[in-house]
Amino acid sequence: MERALLQAQGRLILLEHLQLHRTDKKSTNWIEGLTELPLHDSISEWEKFRISRALEESAGNKAEAARRLGIHRRLLYEKLKKFGMVKDDEDPTIDN
Repeated sequence: MERALLQAQGRLILLEHLQLHRTDKKSTNWIEGLTELPLHDSISEWEKFRISRALEESAGNKAEAARRLGIHRRLLYEKLKKFGMVKDDEDPTIDN
């Protein structure tokens, strides 16, 4: 995640900045690799993928990304923070 933060040119980490874990580098379908990870890790990787995709599709608009994911914007920010995909200064759940 730190590498993705460094590669991101703005405040937003996109799917292309993430190097999703794959157990088989020759695999053309990384989802198959998720089945070989512990359940918690595979769920986290899937969530990161879906969040990144929604952010890309919404041009970084977090409210729109949350709508696409079917979750509240506050939950999206919590997940972005959990996965290290957002900086504290753009997290509305923190009192500045």
